[in-house]
Amino acid sequence: MSKSVQTTQEGGPSNLIAMAIEKGADVEQLEKLLDLQERWDAKQAKTAFFEALSEFQRVCPKIERASSGHNNTYAKLEDIVHIIRESMAEAGLTHRFEHSHEGDTLSVKCVVNHKLGHSESTSMSAPSDVSGGKNKIQALGSSATYLQRYTLCGALGLVVGGLDNDGGTPDELVSDKQIIL
Repeated sequence: MSKSVQTTQEGGPSNLIAMAIEKGADVEQLEKLLDLQERWDAKQAKTAFFEALSEFQRVCPKIERASSGHNNTYAKLEDIVHIIRESMAEAGLTHRFEHSHEGDTLSVKCVVNHKLGHSESTSMSAPSDVSGGKNKIQALGSSATYLQRYTLCGALGLVVGGLDNDGGTPDELVSDKQIIL
């Protein structure tokens, strides 16, 4: 836990709760103080989450597009997870995925959790990837992997390095004259 969050917690509502108990506060007063403590703890956890995310982004190793497929280069999900795992752990962060499927649409949510309990998430949806003659389960799996990769990068603010040409090469290059215009 960061020093600033630790120092702030020491002066929180827990002192008020202890004093109220000593003075014989009634249940209603204690419930209000406990609600205050919960809000305080949630704010501290959120602050710690964003401090941890900032530290993670500062130390996270560069992620390159090292795999090829469908006329494009990309970073595989397992490569991204392997690269970020240690930096996330050191920052007190973990991630998980939640999936839902309705009709032909798959939705994936990447949830990033902090050890103090705060979490943030990013979601995306897409149809099943039926390219390449995949069966229905393979099509769902392909979309799931794609969505996991993009929601993980989105939730953590990751940018994958290397050339991204959207799966193709330009037919014509921009001329010097076009640049000047």
